[in-house]
Amino acid sequence: MICGDIIQSEISITRLHKSYPKNNGQKTEVLKHFSLDVSRGEVVCIFGPNSCGKSTLLHILAGLEPFDSGSVLIGGKRPYDAKAGFVFQDYNASLFPWRSALGNVMYALECNGVQRKSAFNKAAAMLARVGLSGYANKYPYELSGGMRQRISIARALAFEPDVLLLDEPFSALDYDTRLRMEEELLQLLSQNRVTTICVSHDVDEAVFLADRVIVLSPQPASIHGVVEIDLPKPRNSETRSSQRFLELRNRVVGLYRHQTLRKESIP
Repeated sequence: MICGDIIQSEISITRLHKSYPKNNGQKTEVLKHFSLDVSRGEVVCIFGPNSCGKSTLLHILAGLEPFDSGSVLIGGKRPYDAKAGFVFQDYNASLFPWRSALGNVMYALECNGVQRKSAFNKAAAMLARVGLSGYANKYPYELSGGMRQRISIARALAFEPDVLLLDEPFSALDYDTRLRMEEELLQLLSQNRVTTICVSHDVDEAVFLADRVIVLSPQPASIHGVVEIDLPKPRNSETRSSQRFLELRNRVVGLYRHQTLRKESIP
């Protein structure tokens, strides 16, 4: 939950500040006094305006970017000491075209020192878990967009990460595939109990996947509001048409519009 609650946190972010230098010697603040705790096994979706700092937050959590001040801990470790699985928006860029589906999943295991035979067995088991065991020897160009993104998710989960970071993982997919992938992802997350932070520009996706939706302010990003998602699991197409889903969706949209209008009203 939000910092200050007494919980067992897998991710703890305290007063995080991040800025980028500009050509004129000034700085652009991206994250300011950003604090968030995420409990073990929780799925949190980050929802906010374009360019407010959502992807920057994921890069910091993955240990890919430094930050100016504050504290970031994952399982009590600094980001670059923790194991983070990262699923990018562009599945074409994240997969190696010269490796098969099995080879792409094995790569993550090999990079973490897993012996080849063990990596083969674990990768094959993970492909089966995402419903692609019959496509192990296929190359990315032979697979649909949904299948390629499933390989990316399988690779991220294969080495049993401390946290899973998803940066708009389904935005490049068509509508029907996206809905199906959201259901499959939620099932995988429930099975693996992996702590997850997902950045999304789709309010329906955020509400469907999350235990909590965090609505951010415009840049520099801080938490404008939090919506607890109490929809029962497992979730399916009927969930999306339920009255409670619509109520929660409207609450997220209301928070988003409020902070947008507040920014526009500032002279």
